[in-house]
Amino acid sequence: MLFLLMAPAPTPVTLSAQAGQTVTLTVRLPAPDSGVLLNRGAPNSLILKTPWGQWKKSPSGRPFVNGGAEFSGYFGQVHPVILSFKVPARTPPGPHNAQLALQLFTCNRQEKLCQQKDLTYPLTIQVGDRQQGGRLDVPASALQRPFKPGG
Repeated sequence: MLFLLMAPAPTPVTLSAQAGQTVTLTVRLPAPDSGVLLNRGAPNSLILKTPWGQWKKSPSGRPFVNGGAEFSGYFGQVHPVILSFKVPARTPPGPHNAQLALQLFTCNRQEKLCQQKDLTYPLTIQVGDRQQGGRLDVPASALQRPFKPGG
């Protein structure tokens, strides 16, 4: 009998926002010491999709310098990605669903396996009297090679 271990569904991140104000989501990608490297030359993107539009950013950071020429095309440090957006002034109070879609081109240093990884995280934007941004830490395990039966 074959059992597959599935990662639990990500818990939604909740942002608190006031109508007419700007709110910020900070996304932290895994550090290179996690064993996962992010390709600097690939079209990596983070797209925040809300009921009021979508915003796209690419990761930035310093090049990987301690791994020799083989890893020079990867990030040695990835800066947090800051996504800010304005909640329209006439937005009704209450929860509003959103999502963060990531398209990342990674390489596992130990296995020397490179792949495109597409991830989606649910978000809730709670419009009301509070104003507080949120933070999402993408775990290195989400960017590891997926288990493939027989391979």
